[in-house]
Amino acid sequence: MFYSFIKEFKYCGYSIKIEIGNIARQATSSLLISANDTSIIISIVENNKNLLNQNILPLTVNYYERAYASGKFPENFLRREFKLSENEIIMSRLIDRSIRPLFSKNYFNEIQITLTVLSLDPDVNLDIISIIGVSTALSISNIPFNGPIGVSKIGYINNELVLNPNNNDLKNSELDLLISGTLDSITMIELSSNFLEKKIILDAIKLGKKNYSFIIDNINDIKNKININNNLKEIEYNNDISLYNLIYDISYDKFNIAYSIENKNDRLIEIIKIKNNILDQIINILSKNQENNILININNVEKDVVRNKIINNKVRIDGRNYDSIRDISINIGILKRVHGSSIFTRGYTQSLASITLGSEKNGIENSNGIIDNFLFHYNFPPYCVGEIGNYGFPKRREIGHGKLAKKSLIYTMPKFKDFPYSIRVVSEIMESDGSSSMASVCSASLALMDSGVPIKSHIAGIAMGLIKNNNDNIILSDISGNEDNFGDMDMKVSGINNKITSIQMDVKNGLISIDIIDNILDKALISINKIIDIMNSYISCPRKKLSKFAPKIFTINIDKSKIKDVIGKGGSTIKSIMNDTKSLIDINDCGFIKIYSNSDELGKKAINKIINITSYIKNDKIYKGIITKIISNIGILVYLENKKKEGLIKLTSNKLVKNNINSFKIGQEVYVKILNIEKNGKMKLLLNNN
Repeated sequence: MFYSFIKEFKYCGYSIKIEIGNIARQATSSLLISANDTSIIISIVENNKNLLNQNILPLTVNYYERAYASGKFPENFLRREFKLSENEIIMSRLIDRSIRPLFSKNYFNEIQITLTVLSLDPDVNLDIISIIGVSTALSISNIPFNGPIGVSKIGYINNELVLNPNNNDLKNSELDLLISGTLDSITMIELSSNFLEKKIILDAIKLGKKNYSFIIDNINDIKNKININNNLKEIEYNNDISLYNLIYDISYDKFNIAYSIENKNDRLIEIIKIKNNILDQIINILSKNQENNILININNVEKDVVRNKIINNKVRIDGRNYDSIRDISINIGILKRVHGSSIFTRGYTQSLASITLGSEKNGIENSNGIIDNFLFHYNFPPYCVGEIGNYGFPKRREIGHGKLAKKSLIYTMPKFKDFPYSIRVVSEIMESDGSSSMASVCSASLALMDSGVPIKSHIAGIAMGLIKNNNDNIILSDISGNEDNFGDMDMKVSGINNKITSIQMDVKNGLISIDIIDNILDKALISINKIIDIMNSYISCPRKKLSKFAPKIFTINIDKSKIKDVIGKGGSTIKSIMNDTKSLIDINDCGFIKIYSNSDELGKKAINKIINITSYIKNDKIYKGIITKIISNIGILVYLENKKKEGLIKLTSNKLVKNNINSFKIGQEVYVKILNIEKNGKMKLLLNNN
């Protein structure tokens, strides 16, 4: 049965309209949400088959921005959309992270959420509208979703917090905070800031949480009027207490001993052996078709062992106390031919960072014509966790981690006008046992200093964890992979000297209050300062010189009227200079020229060629030229190569030429003096006898 419903309300300058029941009606739930001139269709499809072989919810979020939404053609050869762009992947992850903690614990039905931007108003924050739409679509479905959630964006402009700034305002903001959650708990935080203090960050989080309650009230109003109760559909998979107890009795002590092994590899081997033995043992008691249910309960027992060990013993599985960070080792400049490099190792997590410097053209130009000259790429090969796997295009997680690391560093990077290089950072994860994105921040910061990029300061990052035990909140610094998997949340924080540059918080379950966030940030900043001290002991400021293998940059300003002379007909002149000097040349409309060369000698050679072309020709000055044409009874045409201009030696003005006209040849080098330059630019020349 189809129903039709429309809800309209104002939110921070947006006129929001939600239309239900008129579009994509064969989906489990669908709606059209509009904000000003932006329109997004949101559809949710649920597979009613409970996938019991899952221990995580099989949820997929796909966010698409159609080119036609902006009145444009796709920029690829076939002029149609294909795979998700990086921006679309980041948006998909933001939505997923906001809603995933709120599905019922025992619910494992496959869900696919699709967002398609049909019309795009550049003044509307698409992340806000997308999350509002998805929250509404889930709330009016019969999927067991413990929402709705609200969402807010906070900026910091002219020393004041600004609620839901538009995209133009954000260009001048020192803070970009996106926060989502329920009335009781924050579920997701995504933040980048320009070295802001914790107090400002917390005030921004409080403001965001306070204001997103308005969204929740409006979604609840829709839900009540449609009369949907999505708590009725609680899925009960075979959560057999007797099976859990059986596995608990057999395996708890074995897991407990295994998790006392501090060496990760030895511990992992023992845990795999325990799991295989338990599975074989229980299958013999029950049956093969119970395998999935057995595996889920084995995982639950393992989780309880890890959590109880941390809670009861007040010691973590690798022997650390709650506040300790793992041992750190650092190597600088380990790759001799690259422009900068480092290896940062923290416990069993290791990142190798490399820096490549290039010209402005090596940046990425977006659809609005803005060039991004700072690129950060994160690679997570299978071998870093001791596995065999497929290689190919970067996965969503790799793109997301690269984006987070870039956010962490963006405010320490030099402005392009001060350091006119495109900069590419690549983090290769050599080993991973938790917090590889924050290890990437540290390795990148070290490699940037090694390369000589004039960053303002080091940036360090750390991943914090939380285990909730009744009313007790146990905060863990520098979490390992197991602590991340079996904990209740993780918060990645980067910064320096009690200043914050990025936060990313994801919740698995439980209520996360602002007080908890406050305490986590306190401990995170203490750990970050310790890491910064270690990093500074290896390299504390950028190297004075760039690598000898890095391109050299030379700059020169020329008169705008001379740009056409440097470029030449069809680009012939500038191509000739670049080929001759093996350099890359950029010219802007104001006459500012940048020359990228691999050597000082070739760079200076290119500069001299440009100076020769653009300097004004002076009378009585001697120039070198090449004879291009001999015209009987008139004279000789000579091309002044440095000036890219041609002039005439008249027979009537030069007896030597007139008397020896047959001795001159085309292509012959001669030296000439400028007699006169006419208003039309034509030059009269005199053969220089010396």
